[in-house]
Amino acid sequence: YDIASRATPRLIRELVLPGTYENGRMINGTVYAVTSAGMYLNEPFMPIIYDGSEAIARPSVWCPHIPLTSYSLSTLSSFPISGEGEVHAASFLMGYENTLYVSIDNAYIAYRLWNPYWWNGGILPKVSAIPETGEESVIHRFALDGGDITYQASGTVPGRLLNQFSLDQYHENLRVATTTNG
Repeated sequence: YDIASRATPRLIRELVLPGTYENGRMINGTVYAVTSAGMYLNEPFMPIIYDGSEAIARPSVWCPHIPLTSYSLSTLSSFPISGEGEVHAASFLMGYENTLYVSIDNAYIAYRLWNPYWWNGGILPKVSAIPETGEESVIHRFALDGGDITYQASGTVPGRLLNQFSLDQYHENLRVATTTNG
């Protein structure tokens, strides 16, 4: 909206992002928003971003190398707050309970790993070396550059994150605080 006249705001642009809004940040006039939607094997779909009623972006979907028991389709989108300019997006399959941390140059999206081994009481083989507590978190890093979004890396840490304040970036290092039961 253009709010030059606060009594009569004027719609400049209406973007429709796939899924439900989860979280967002603004850096230097660029909005970064995370949306997510449940993925069901019998109802697959591809993400589409609309400008009004016109489809303007169909980001490809990236699948992590860390297997999960269920997936959420998450999309990290960026657009200038001015209402003009290009929309960028990256979509990926990841777990539920997303935690977003954004620095000037990177976006980190983390979630708790529900490992099939622990979920099914040991019936399925382990997919990673989860600590004895059975708790592990996955963190994905995306580089941010003037609206461009580029996947960079993934990793796991023992325990679970409490919230966005469990993550912090100091220089080029991500600092993580987790907790475990037991």
